[in-house]
Amino acid sequence: MKNPIYPSYVSNDININNTIILTGANMGGKSTLLRSICYNVILNQMGLGISIEDNNNDNRYYNDNNNICKVIDYEEYINNNINTINNNINTESNINNITNTMNNNYMSIFDKIYTRIGASDNLLEGISTFQNEMKECSTILNGITNRSLIIMDELGRGTSTVDGSAIAMSVINYISNTHSSRYNGNKIIRRPLLLFSTHYNNIIYKLLNNHNNTDSNDNTTTNNTINHTNHNNHTNTHINNIKPMYMKTLLNNNDIIFCYKLVDGVADSSLGIKVARLAGVDSKIIDRAEEILKQL
Repeated sequence: MKNPIYPSYVSNDININNTIILTGANMGGKSTLLRSICYNVILNQMGLGISIEDNNNDNRYYNDNNNICKVIDYEEYINNNINTINNNINTESNINNITNTMNNNYMSIFDKIYTRIGASDNLLEGISTFQNEMKECSTILNGITNRSLIIMDELGRGTSTVDGSAIAMSVINYISNTHSSRYNGNKIIRRPLLLFSTHYNNIIYKLLNNHNNTDSNDNTTTNNTINHTNHNNHTNTHINNIKPMYMKTLLNNNDIIFCYKLVDGVADSSLGIKVARLAGVDSKIIDRAEEILKQL
């Protein structure tokens, strides 16, 4: 994706395979990225050009100065070509490989786009910020189909860290596993796509480890191990239908450089104290906060 107006934009590639858990610093661009994806999906389904880059010059694509994207219902595409891939679909891993290939080349058609972004209460109805957040979450969970796009930005932040982490982890697990792609013997049933941003980095490792422990007892699955790669002090983990990614930042002493670049892995920190310094909070308070952080 690219910004069609701002000349020095930072383009980001994204391949949504069921669930992406997005972490990163405050002000790092997570919410902007999520909104950009929604905007491009809506523009695409309106039949308008979208802001992307590609090297393919196929004139069947939307074309904006040779920046193109093919629009196709990929569930229909796969099932129309089911005879050529039927022999290879016998595990969840193989289904994921096929849908990954399709996601790399096509933009899907969605029946619903659900967003849970921001935080606000409802004084007229006597609903607190957290209850309002949970009501919106309930609406999403009760309405999603295998053709839905779901965007959730920091779900669970309106309550305690423990409760919020538990709720966030449960919601991610429900959507990514209950609604995962499957093969019913005749065709692939497509999955909903979930993008979930959070500052609860600990839940990512728990989700991946729980998935790995479950799959280790399943003899039909061969590629469900977690790959840990140390890259700039970030852990790069990817297992089937859950993929962690983060918005890259660089530190120069107390200065933060926001790269606005989406990369694989899990962010080390949300850098909240450094962002508070950037916002002009008194240095004495910031210094004390850093001391307290080391003790926690």
